[in-house]
Amino acid sequence: MSCTRPNLHQMLQHGNMIRVSHFLLLIIFLSVLYPVGGATDRCPVPCSCTYKGNIILVLDCSNLNWAKIPSTFNLPPSVVHLSLAYNQFEVLHKGSFANLSNLQYLDVSHNHLSSLDYSCFEGLDSLINLNMSYNNLKMTVGVYSPGIFRYLKHLKVLHIHGNIRQSTADQNYPDVALSDLQFLEVLTMDGLTGITFGQGFRKLRHLTFLDMSVRDDESSCVLLNVLNTTFSSLSNSSLSVLKLVQCNIYRIAPGAFSMLKHLTELDLSKNDRLAFAGMKNASFGLNLTNIQTLNLNGINRHSDPWTLRQSDFVYFHTTNLKTLTVDSNRITNIEGGVIDILPTSLEVLTFRDNYLTDAHFMANLVHLENLLVFDVSYQLHYSVRQENTPGRAYHSLLTQLTSREENTYVSRNNKESMRTVPSFSNNFTNEVDLYTKSNKLKYISLRHDKRDDVLRLPFKLKKAIGSNLKIDPLSAPPVTFDSNNSLEYLDLSSNGVHAWFGKWSGLHSLRFFNISFNAMFLLAPDSLGDMPNLHTLFLNGNRLGVTIMHDTQFLTFSNQTKLTYLNLSDNGLTDLPEFVFAKQIILEKLDIQHNFLSAINFRMKSLERLREINLSNNTIADLTRVNMEEIDYLVKRSNFTIDLTGNPLQCTCDQLEQLRWMVVTKFVFRNLERYTCKANNGSIVSLGALDDMVGQMGIDCIAGETILICVAVFCGLSFILTVAALAYYKRSRLMYLFSIGRKHINPLGTNNPTGTNIQDGEEIEEQKKFTVYVSMEPSRLVNDFVFQLKEHLQTKGVSVCIPELDLRSGAKETISIVQAMNNSACILALIDNAYMTSFHRLFEFEVAVTEGIQNRFKNLIVVLLKDLDSRHLQMNDFVAMYCRENHFFDDRRGQGRLFMELENEIKRYKEFTERKT
Repeated sequence: MSCTRPNLHQMLQHGNMIRVSHFLLLIIFLSVLYPVGGATDRCPVPCSCTYKGNIILVLDCSNLNWAKIPSTFNLPPSVVHLSLAYNQFEVLHKGSFANLSNLQYLDVSHNHLSSLDYSCFEGLDSLINLNMSYNNLKMTVGVYSPGIFRYLKHLKVLHIHGNIRQSTADQNYPDVALSDLQFLEVLTMDGLTGITFGQGFRKLRHLTFLDMSVRDDESSCVLLNVLNTTFSSLSNSSLSVLKLVQCNIYRIAPGAFSMLKHLTELDLSKNDRLAFAGMKNASFGLNLTNIQTLNLNGINRHSDPWTLRQSDFVYFHTTNLKTLTVDSNRITNIEGGVIDILPTSLEVLTFRDNYLTDAHFMANLVHLENLLVFDVSYQLHYSVRQENTPGRAYHSLLTQLTSREENTYVSRNNKESMRTVPSFSNNFTNEVDLYTKSNKLKYISLRHDKRDDVLRLPFKLKKAIGSNLKIDPLSAPPVTFDSNNSLEYLDLSSNGVHAWFGKWSGLHSLRFFNISFNAMFLLAPDSLGDMPNLHTLFLNGNRLGVTIMHDTQFLTFSNQTKLTYLNLSDNGLTDLPEFVFAKQIILEKLDIQHNFLSAINFRMKSLERLREINLSNNTIADLTRVNMEEIDYLVKRSNFTIDLTGNPLQCTCDQLEQLRWMVVTKFVFRNLERYTCKANNGSIVSLGALDDMVGQMGIDCIAGETILICVAVFCGLSFILTVAALAYYKRSRLMYLFSIGRKHINPLGTNNPTGTNIQDGEEIEEQKKFTVYVSMEPSRLVNDFVFQLKEHLQTKGVSVCIPELDLRSGAKETISIVQAMNNSACILALIDNAYMTSFHRLFEFEVAVTEGIQNRFKNLIVVLLKDLDSRHLQMNDFVAMYCRENHFFDDRRGQGRLFMELENEIKRYKEFTERKT
């Protein structure tokens, strides 16, 4: 076998093959790092970018304190949106945007621009939106030179407002420069005094939106006098929206807008010197336009309180208005003819934030056959006058209360009449002098048709808002609406409706009803009985706890079978009847937060479509097995969640089963990471790591149970052995004592001379009817007062019930209180500062008032103690209102005289009760 050495040619060929293989590997490696589709654009520092694929679309270089674009900074040519706002630019230089042919939006607002180079916009062939607002670009030929916008052939939106601090003689609207923007649609700019729009605006045929409004302190519009020629050059345009808000207009020539044929919306709001006389001139000629929306908010703020007259709207009848807003105009009254003269095409009408004291004009709304939305909310705002001297304030308050003889609250014999309670006229002051003397705001019920006593609404009315009316406390009577109505949305929130006594009939289409934040303590069970299509009901922010708890027939919500959202939060609820929601089979959301529910006693299983229940900020300590079974059932039926945040949950060994269940269903509990619970040692534990906590608790609880069992067995055996040993050791003495005791101890029950056993006596004592129930917050002074009063009354044969001493423990406190109060001839409320801050005392007060109204006999006696001041009394408007409108006793008269008066008052109640029974 012979060996041959490779020649030189073979060696070269082998080396070339190695190089080729290495080159191919390098190509593959680079193709992996840099895909064939192209490289990703790098975002220039220090700007931020938004990408689409590999290219930059949005480049944000705002708030960089740039005085100019750095020479080393390269703007990506692919950018579509560029923001240079909030920098320090003073000039836009030529060629700054030369390579941005794709740019569509440019923002150079909030800089210090005072001049523009003639070719600064060169290269922006695709620009659609240009924002140069809030700079120093005055409307002069030097700034807006002719041809400055010649490159912006496709510009549609231009913002140059906020550049004029003050109108000067050398300024004029840049119509020549703007004439190059023939496709411009939207223009916002400042307004100049006495300047008309030049001939260059005739070329802006596509202009549809012009806004010259004052938006803030940096923008300006001082038109003063709008002439017939001011907008004449815009007659060829397609202008449909004209906004002149807060432009200091005091006069508008008749027909000033008549040449704007395409005008659909005109906003003259906040021109407070215009008033309704100027508005009348402005409305002349609007019938020649296509006007549909007219905003006249705040045009009468500098005038005296105003009565809106028919003559103010004389030119409106021939227009096709659909929306009219007349908010914030100090209007005190509206003549009925005003509604009659409005065009029947009107769909939206608002009179918000005025001083309306008479609602009779609303009876004429029925003539607006196309009206869809009516808003009369926020009427007659006033402020509370601060008293410097608490003693004087208290004396003034007592004077008002004692001098009040007429009870204008709900009449015992005529609960269906709507009447109001006068407010504290000395404690409240209006912005208008007209209401500082004997101010009684009377929102009279809309006058029904005298023939059939039916309230008629516009046939197409869908939405009515009458919230925050600042009216005196009143009661809602029964109202019958014409069933031929389409009302779907009704908001009567924050109106002081303290009691709702009657059924509102005819609202068959109502879907949304809001009567929240009325401090309402009584809602008649049939009040909502004729609203079968109600989907959303807001009752939050009231005091309906006692009313709903007493609804044992479940009538309050019995007719709301289509209800999907019910809000009962912040109502003082301590319990809910088991089947209170039995008819709400399609309810999806239930809000009962911020109440005092200690357990979930109502049935949830019937709410098969319930998706969310909010029970946060109650007093629930744990869940029962029934609660857990019902929640499991709802989870299977729908995507159910429950919120228990803010409840004093317990995490002791007794709740271990519940906590283990929560681990399995933890996604059901909303915001579980924010839950806390109280452990055996009193510490507050977070349920954020529920799995780990339950595992550790299981070990601790098993160990604890084992130790307890062992200790119990040991102690039991020790006790048994000890007793057995002692009995054996002392057996002779025990036998002697047993023989002696048999001779002297009577059989069971024979030692009671009356023949009744102890258990029967306790039952009789439990059923004893107290004569006087004393509602008080214990303190040294109050206890001394009650002790002396009790001794005085007992000498007169009057029994006294003090809940802290006489109520049997073991039952629920609220149930014991209600039972004791029902078993008393009258209730004596001793009110001091501590009383006004106690939930249980205020609960007793409301129960007493509610029982009195339902029984048509007021059995509540009120005594104001010496340390009560005005600030504490006004903390609860319900107590203050009751004291203001009913007789009460004052501790300052002297105890001897006070005890005699209370004795006579209690005897009167007692005699009445005996006659009644």
